[in-house]
Amino acid sequence: MRAPRLRFASRACATRLEAIQDLPDLAVRPLYDLYPDFDIDVRAEQEARTRLRITESAVALHESLGPARTSVSALAERAGVRRSTVYRHFPTDADLLEHGVRKLGRLVGRIKASGAARRTRFRDRSRAAGRRLKEISRTLRRRTGQAMGEIDRLTGEIAAVARATLRDVEAVERNARRTLGKQPSGRLAHLVGELAETAAGTRRLLEQTALRLAGIHTIPDRLVSLADPDARPIRKGKPQHPTQFGYTALVAEDERGFIIDHQVQRGNPADAPQLVPSVQRVVSLTGRPPGTVVVDRGFGTAANDLALAELGVERIGLQRAGKPGKARREYEQSRAFRRMRNWRVGVEARISHLKRGFGFRRTRLRRLAGAQTWAGLGIFAYNLQRMTVLSR
Repeated sequence: MRAPRLRFASRACATRLEAIQDLPDLAVRPLYDLYPDFDIDVRAEQEARTRLRITESAVALHESLGPARTSVSALAERAGVRRSTVYRHFPTDADLLEHGVRKLGRLVGRIKASGAARRTRFRDRSRAAGRRLKEISRTLRRRTGQAMGEIDRLTGEIAAVARATLRDVEAVERNARRTLGKQPSGRLAHLVGELAETAAGTRRLLEQTALRLAGIHTIPDRLVSLADPDARPIRKGKPQHPTQFGYTALVAEDERGFIIDHQVQRGNPADAPQLVPSVQRVVSLTGRPPGTVVVDRGFGTAANDLALAELGVERIGLQRAGKPGKARREYEQSRAFRRMRNWRVGVEARISHLKRGFGFRRTRLRRLAGAQTWAGLGIFAYNLQRMTVLSR
């Protein structure tokens, strides 16, 4: 029996890796990001085009006016959208804090409706936070040097509202847990857990806001979503999808069309270090090394070439980034290498198939564990369908 072929691919989008058919050959590629917050239909395409217009307008205004003089109003006017649309696509700390205050208010209301912490004092400050957010929007219409100072002041007021809300939430959570101890309830336990998680995210947002107001604009591991705290911004570098939020999935497909390895990871890690561990997992699963491994340029390094050769891979089709030397250029222009490269391109159709039919465009389960479960179930369903096709 000849060794299988594998092909790998990698891409940051809601994030990816994949391998080709028949176990002798592998094609590996980071497939695509799993987006928790984006829909699959035409609306998602329209949103992508809107984000592109806003991004291009921002670049043009920064070049002509400079970053300090670029206002959201001018950006919205140039992009042909409303100011609220700019905020919806690129939320600020104030926007996220206002969302946190509103969500905390809703959760406390549901907890009290379930019979817990009914006598605990809680003031819903959603309207107070919302008014200040609207004031920020109105302030941005002004093209004066005082606008940014006013926005910082209003952002600080929203942060104060959030801190006051968190103080009330602590008492509600404490008393709700006492009720749980006396009268266990699965629904109440879920609400209290969600309340604690949202409060923790809001505290983290307050820390981010304090850093920004202090003049620190580069914040590592910044929280970008209260709905899915594990989601990370992923820079794709493509005009239609410049930056999205989600996870990265690595998929390995054999030459028969089965997906024999996959990994869903937080953020957008480098492709090259993922290749050898993925092939090793395939070897442990099949009991023998693949005969061919094909990847795109993100995986191509001399170290990976040597590591795959040591694993016993006979045909290695790793395209290298940058300008190749004469020997490497001749090898990549050879007929055998071009055939492997052309075979790897077929994995793009597999990615499209997974997106359209098996939920790989958007995960509907939150956080990293949810995205991993969603992707695993989709791949399981895909492999079952592939088995029925091949058994006919």
